[in-house]
Amino acid sequence: MSQPATPDSSWKGLPPWLSILLVTLGLSAGGMSIILQWAKNPWVVVVWVLVYEVAVFMVGFLGKVGKELYDPLANYMALGIQRRLQEIFSRSYRDYYIYLVEEHKIFDMKGLSKPTEHDLELEWVFVDVCIQPLPAHRVSVNLLERPKQPQHNHTIWEYLSTDELANRHLVILGAPGSGKTTLLKHLALTLAQPKKNIQPKKLRQILAQSKKQQRPKKMRHTFPIFLSLHDHVEMITTQPEYSLSMAVQEHVQRKCQRTIPATWIEKHLKKKHCLILLDGLDEVADLNTRLKVVEWVQMQMHVYGKNRFVIASRPYGYRDNRLEGVTVLDAQNFNNEQIETFILNWYLSTEFRNSDIDYANLKRRASEATKDLVQRLYQSPALSKLAANPLLLTMIVTIHREDIKLPERRVELYEEICNVFLGTRYEARSIPQDLSLAQKQRILQQLAYFMMMQNQREIADEDAQEIIAPCWHL
Repeated sequence: MSQPATPDSSWKGLPPWLSILLVTLGLSAGGMSIILQWAKNPWVVVVWVLVYEVAVFMVGFLGKVGKELYDPLANYMALGIQRRLQEIFSRSYRDYYIYLVEEHKIFDMKGLSKPTEHDLELEWVFVDVCIQPLPAHRVSVNLLERPKQPQHNHTIWEYLSTDELANRHLVILGAPGSGKTTLLKHLALTLAQPKKNIQPKKLRQILAQSKKQQRPKKMRHTFPIFLSLHDHVEMITTQPEYSLSMAVQEHVQRKCQRTIPATWIEKHLKKKHCLILLDGLDEVADLNTRLKVVEWVQMQMHVYGKNRFVIASRPYGYRDNRLEGVTVLDAQNFNNEQIETFILNWYLSTEFRNSDIDYANLKRRASEATKDLVQRLYQSPALSKLAANPLLLTMIVTIHREDIKLPERRVELYEEICNVFLGTRYEARSIPQDLSLAQKQRILQQLAYFMMMQNQREIADEDAQEIIAPCWHL
């Protein structure tokens, strides 16, 4: 039978003080034997023993700490797993994306007197507007201004995926009817259903924009949030604690009667992957109220700044209430190619909705109607100038489809334009106005008559105020 191992006798030759220290520290004979095999110098032995004691202490300490943390840590991990499973099987994702698609998929023709027989899908007729960086004070307010040549042919997707602008917020400025709201809705729709073909397959094959740029693969902010700011003015101005997540929750509940927890929205904001689309900053009429809304937007950009904000406004509504830390982009009117693309897509989509004919005949009829309208536009410089504005082009197409001869009977078109821009579109979108349509017409008639009699194309603000002053009492 083998004898038990005994420590090296060399440890007996240690200085008495060192032997007493080792015994006091509780080092076993076996442990001292192992140490002495590696180091004969007493001081080296001391260092090794201290290392050993520290290790023993740390193991014991961490064991006690782990025992205290075990239950809270286990509960925390269990709660995290539970929340993750709830997200996987939650209806929130489905409900939220259904809401986004249902709210924004229809091309907005509210306030137009000659809508189509059937609603048209926004993505069927959508044509990308061109945008370019421009200081706010240089963005034109002229809704008939043609794009300057050479034009920077950049789309919103390029700005959202450019490395140099990866962390910058964007403000899109443009004249009335320039397509700012439609552009934001297009962003929301594309991100809400990126893997789904929005157009029917056969229609998609013949639509003129079938090759348009899609969402870039390297985008970091892919969770869309869309809000019309004028819908939240009251809460923003009366509730100091009103947050972006609360605004989204309230908006979804009011628009489609779906309940999306604010905590669920807050979670996505904290993940820093949201593209936050805020429309209609200029639609807040009162100046003091608009300032409060701008301050609220600036606060949300501060709190959720790692997400990306895209804000749309008319120039007049933004110049005196600017945001910090943003890149300003000018939404330009259509060029000739974009005008023809929009008209063709419009007729293709309209014929598709209103007919069961074969696709070859559908394309032929749409091409003939497009060719007729384009020729009429080119023959009339006045109409061609109007067609550069996307909203005015929409009115032109709807009137042309009603077999109203243009430009011979363009008085109907001018009447439609005046009504839309003076009030009917605002009323249809439930945007409050200080003056009624009739009051605005009386004021502008007085001003227009004076300018015509004086053969003036422009008038100073002070002179205009003096001329229209009597109208306020009518």
